[in-house]
Amino acid sequence: MFRLVPSLSVAMATLMLAAPALAADYGFEDEFRPAYPEDWDGSNEGDSLGFELGVRYWYSWGATKADFGGLTVGVNDQSHSGEVYAKIEDSGTSTYLKGYAGHSFAMGGTYDFAGTTGEVIPGRVAYAVGDFGWLPFGNGESIQIGGLAGYQYWNDSPNIGRGDFAIINSSDDISWANGSPTYSFGGDSAVDNLDIHALRLGFTAKAELGEFFDIQAEVAAIPYAWISGTLGAHELPPLSIGNTTTYKSSATALNGFGFGGAGELMVGFHPTENLTIRVGGRAWYLQGQLDASFDTATVTDPQDLNPVDTDADGINDAIGDGVYEIPPSVSTQRYILASDYANLFRYGALAELTWKF
Repeated sequence: MFRLVPSLSVAMATLMLAAPALAADYGFEDEFRPAYPEDWDGSNEGDSLGFELGVRYWYSWGATKADFGGLTVGVNDQSHSGEVYAKIEDSGTSTYLKGYAGHSFAMGGTYDFAGTTGEVIPGRVAYAVGDFGWLPFGNGESIQIGGLAGYQYWNDSPNIGRGDFAIINSSDDISWANGSPTYSFGGDSAVDNLDIHALRLGFTAKAELGEFFDIQAEVAAIPYAWISGTLGAHELPPLSIGNTTTYKSSATALNGFGFGGAGELMVGFHPTENLTIRVGGRAWYLQGQLDASFDTATVTDPQDLNPVDTDADGINDAIGDGVYEIPPSVSTQRYILASDYANLFRYGALAELTWKF
């Protein structure tokens, strides 16, 4: 039995040496493939990601209208804004991420606030938008259609003036010298400010018009937006009744929610393979319900508890001895004015210069 081992080993070695030749003769070479493809390291794969960076200029018109129980606000302005822009596209999944942010650098306009008109003091328009888009429809190359979802921050704050208010939250905020009939307190003022945080849901499309032109469009609903800020121009004069005086003791805060829509249309020209110049327009609209709220502080004057007989008739008069024993006291109240209507519209011409790589 042990004599068969060397013979079996020689036979197996001979068969292994002959296997390549046999495979070639009988057409089995396709069955013996390497474990890894030739481009296993990705060197022959195309890159599906594309990047686009650029700058934009937006010349926009803004219109704000609101009514808080008879307190009306109307502002019309013209604003110049600069933007930075970035986009990442994945051609393999037909998706993209796009973001841009901008800030105004010049502004003018007019306002009508509670019957008082004037020129807008340059305020600010600031914004940041981020969208995720998916373009599954179309032919995948020259025409692509799909949807988008994103977030928008929008600050729209033309300045129509500052309103003064007292800094009085309690008696601790009042300076009073013991025995004095007078008192004092600090003051402050607020500037107009309106912050909007919005959800964006909509449709987007783009088309290549030959080698040198393209067109891009998007329309988005804003199903919900949270609005907050201050109505800086609102102020109230002090109101004195008897031995009390009521002061406005806070800025007028704005809080509420809204809904609206946004749209953008751009036509592009490609002078080179990587450079694109686009022009078009953009519009944003929002309406909603706002509350305007503020605090008041009613101050009771110091009191003199020691009346004296000033006319020598033996009867004490109401006039005290000039020494005020009781310090001023404070009571506070908060007021809320609900809006009958409030809407905001900003639209204008847009220009863009981008580099693609």
